[in-house]
Amino acid sequence: MKTTTQKPSDGLEALVLSVYYAAVASTPAEDIQRRFSMNKDELLARYKTVFERQLATASATNCADISTLQALVHLLVGLVEREVAI
Repeated sequence: MKTTTQKPSDGLEALVLSVYYAAVASTPAEDIQRRFSMNKDELLARYKTVFERQLATASATNCADISTLQALVHLLVGLVEREVAI
């Protein structure tokens, strides 16, 4: 039986990245340092940059894919929560 794999949509990839960002944002800095040997702010900046590129690829402002909107909302909620926690 031949198995074929399909590339996920750009919107779905953006959604997954936004979940990664939210996971890092909600993890204590000490845990991030221990698990990734990296500063939490640095890791968040990396995920945010990759996410923003993927969101642009998904054409967030001109797209019918609900995953793209979900990804954008995830990021915005994560950013707001991070600002409130600081």
